[in-house]
Amino acid sequence: MGGSFKRGWYLIYTMPKHEKKVHARLVSLAMNAFLPARKTLKSWNGRKKYVDEPLFPSYVFVYLEDYQGYWKAMSVAGCLSYVRFGKELACVNEQVVDSIRLAVEHEGKLHVSNRVFSEGRRVVLSVGRWGDIPCELIEYNNTECVIVRVAPLPHSLLLEIPENNLVKI
Repeated sequence: MGGSFKRGWYLIYTMPKHEKKVHARLVSLAMNAFLPARKTLKSWNGRKKYVDEPLFPSYVFVYLEDYQGYWKAMSVAGCLSYVRFGKELACVNEQVVDSIRLAVEHEGKLHVSNRVFSEGRRVVLSVGRWGDIPCELIEYNNTECVIVRVAPLPHSLLLEIPENNLVKI
């Protein structure tokens, strides 16, 4: 890793089931980390309980300012590596991270898929404090959904949005 460092969001690949611990440790080091999660109903021994479950198992987003932050994050117990394309670190677009945050805060149904979807129709999503957000509308399981493509991961988030919140372009 030579040359200048490009500040931005990166993905850390963690040990299985260590996402929450890695996220907490990064935050305790005063690092800007993001672990997208959703509440899911789990049952065991006849009991049911809602638990926060990571949207992307074994991945945590971290905002890195410089090489010092890069090494500081890698020193956290449970971190295995950064996601890369060849020798280059895979930088995640800030708009993708913002879209994931919006999707996680969304009240409706949220699906995670690793299917490859063809390009959808361009629409504008009008949601409260978020204002008007350009997005893409596709059909998934016979329902129109807004898609958030989570590059560099092979995943997409699909949100079921009421039609009155969408303005077709």
